[in-house]
Amino acid sequence: MKEWGIKTGRLVSLALLLLPALLFGHDSRGGNAIITLYHDEGVWLDGLIATEHMLDWMGLNWREVNADELNEHGLSGFRVFWLPGGWAPDYLEKIHAPGREAILKLVRKGGAYVGVCAGAYYAAQIVVWEGESHPYPLGLFRGRVVGPEIFPWPRYGMVELELTEHPINIGTQEEWVLLYGGGHFEPAASQGQEQEVEVLARYKETGQPAAIAFSYGQGRVLLIGVHPEIEEDDTRDGTYFAQHLDDHGSDWPWMRAMLEWLLNMKEARWCFKISC
Repeated sequence: MKEWGIKTGRLVSLALLLLPALLFGHDSRGGNAIITLYHDEGVWLDGLIATEHMLDWMGLNWREVNADELNEHGLSGFRVFWLPGGWAPDYLEKIHAPGREAILKLVRKGGAYVGVCAGAYYAAQIVVWEGESHPYPLGLFRGRVVGPEIFPWPRYGMVELELTEHPINIGTQEEWVLLYGGGHFEPAASQGQEQEVEVLARYKETGQPAAIAFSYGQGRVLLIGVHPEIEEDDTRDGTYFAQHLDDHGSDWPWMRAMLEWLLNMKEARWCFKISC
């Protein structure tokens, strides 16, 4: 199953260079980290690096955690578990029952889960890839994630999102974002498993949900089928991925608004200009 796999084979050598961070984790700029970024086998390194640069831009402290740390020590002290894009079957293999319970406990008690692309697939009960269904055990999202959307694997490109009326989206109605193997979301209400889901954005081309949010216990979950962390025509994300594409403006302010909402920041600034 290579459908949402490590997306660039050229990164294998970089993975070896980053092995110490993979094994022991990494803290940003000191201080208490509130976000833990999963970094282990299967993670797309370009997406991870871009996410770290984006969080630094937001002024948020983060720490990497690998599967062994998650399985053995849980997520005590963190407010957000962030599962980036990559290869969801590897996540399935590496994150064991104690790690899954740690994720669920974090969210139930008021924390947040952010799943991007493969991280969103991993959160669903069912993943449908090119017509084949695969059960997944975490089950934060009681529904299906169906992909790939719009572009057949392994193609990628920019897509236009239509943003819904939600506090996260105040000040903007559309975003152009990288789509690379991600899917759309289908809640399972028809299966008698009611789960109230807020659609934050839809793919303009298909009308299908591209980003959703919902409550789980006392916490919140954000699932995104696209890659807003990637700055296609700007290297400030620390990568050269998709530099030939036109970003139509940064998606980082939109992601900041999402995190402010997830973290219940009382003085959230709904600002969509890079200068703010």
